[in-house]
Amino acid sequence: MQIFLYYLIVLTIYVAISGYGASFNNKHSKTYQNDINLNNLLNFVIGTILLSILGFILYLLHATNLYINIIIIIFGLFLFYKNKNIKINDFLFSSLVLLLIFSGLIISKTHEDFITYHFPFIEIITNSKPILGLGRVEINYIYTPLISYFQKLFVLPNLDYKLLHVPIFLLYFSIINYLCKEIFFKNKVNLIYLFVLIFYLTKFTRLSEYGYDYLVTFFITIIIIFYVNENKNENLKINFFIYVLIFIYSLTLKNITIFFLPILLIIFFYKKKEILIELKNNFNKHLPIILFTLLLATTYILEGFLKSGCLINFIIFSCIENEKVFWSLNKIEILEISNHVKLWAKGFYHQPQGQELSKDIYMSGLNWFPNWYNIHFHYKVIEFIGILTFIFFIIFLFTLSKNNIVGKEKQISKNFIFFCLLSILIWFLIIPQLRFGSGLILSFYVFSLASIFSVNDRIFESKKYIIFIIFLSILLFNLKNITRIDDEFKRNDKYKFKNFPFISVIDYAKPSTFNQRFEKALKKRFVN
Repeated sequence: MQIFLYYLIVLTIYVAISGYGASFNNKHSKTYQNDINLNNLLNFVIGTILLSILGFILYLLHATNLYINIIIIIFGLFLFYKNKNIKINDFLFSSLVLLLIFSGLIISKTHEDFITYHFPFIEIITNSKPILGLGRVEINYIYTPLISYFQKLFVLPNLDYKLLHVPIFLLYFSIINYLCKEIFFKNKVNLIYLFVLIFYLTKFTRLSEYGYDYLVTFFITIIIIFYVNENKNENLKINFFIYVLIFIYSLTLKNITIFFLPILLIIFFYKKKEILIELKNNFNKHLPIILFTLLLATTYILEGFLKSGCLINFIIFSCIENEKVFWSLNKIEILEISNHVKLWAKGFYHQPQGQELSKDIYMSGLNWFPNWYNIHFHYKVIEFIGILTFIFFIIFLFTLSKNNIVGKEKQISKNFIFFCLLSILIWFLIIPQLRFGSGLILSFYVFSLASIFSVNDRIFESKKYIIFIIFLSILLFNLKNITRIDDEFKRNDKYKFKNFPFISVIDYAKPSTFNQRFEKALKKRFVN
């Protein structure tokens, strides 16, 4: 019964978030009304961004009453109800998809950084008045993402912090939901969508894997979905500022989004003529999304500045000196943590005993590569690439079955492959951890698939094997999660399931006890 109630709460939150996005899109993005499935995906993305900005504004206003969060959810439901594009069959199918992957949300062990600093940061912005210089309380707070302000909106009376992971999971669900509808609701199949769907179901099987780093992969996947849609459908034109908006929001999550900039630039290169014509002839039509994008960029800069005194925390010269901004961090401290992450990513702290090199020698040239290969690439990256390659081979086998390509065959330019490789090279040389580069590697495979087999939909003589492989992936997804859940009941550490189906490790935290637990920490290193 408790699991079913949890499921209904999650479904309600999804509907509320989509309601906010639908309210914006129905007024300003009517281009996509003819594609309800694409529009629903965009509704959720826009709703996520809107509520992240709203959460930050409420923090600045010190609006910390948890009943405000309930009002926000109820109003979202009202906006969804007003959405004229609601289809009952579409909603029921979404409910079924959520049910089929719901086991992925039930976890006791979170990702590594959650308890260390992500959760304490959410506690602070939920319960505290606005604080200047949160980075001086904990240096890692300067890297906490804007989506934290979105998560804090789901801290509710009686449930406390039990729903913090729900909006993160729903982003994953929105992608799975979109891809399933594209395959099951239509008599044609897009092999790129099938590839991504199988990969997501077999690789991203549990919520504890969805650290903020992988959220970047999710948003880049959404950008790719939009671009594939635009290329296979001549009648569909995606506003380029939608791409920019999603890219900037991804950047507010993690600085590693900057590795995807070459891909965004190549999209701009192929759309630049269309963009200039549209801005010249229909500027007012695009003005709302342009202003929305500027609002997001401003929020990102302001939020980072209030935490660290830096306009953009990964650009060191944008940090203002402490003499001018009293809460700003020391630039040396920011550089030290940046260097620490690079050393960690290249395996410096996991050198073989007795063969340790100094930092300077280890980081010189490619001296780090042999150790990094042994401890990281050999285990994690090869497995990741192996899964992608195996699914790529499955897609190739489907092209050999009887099928007809819909419309004139269209390949995506091989320039996308080149820019993906360029981005992967930058990632490899700077911060080669899989969690930071997974989206780049996935993009390379997707664009390679699109270049070789085209972006066109295909009509198959029979879809039974395609449906079989999808249900097999869903079965594997659930078997892995059921096994994991059973193991988490048997744990003897702090991550043992004690409050099933909710996370137990944060049971100690109550909004009512916040001041008692955080008072000393907040006063220790700065004056607010």
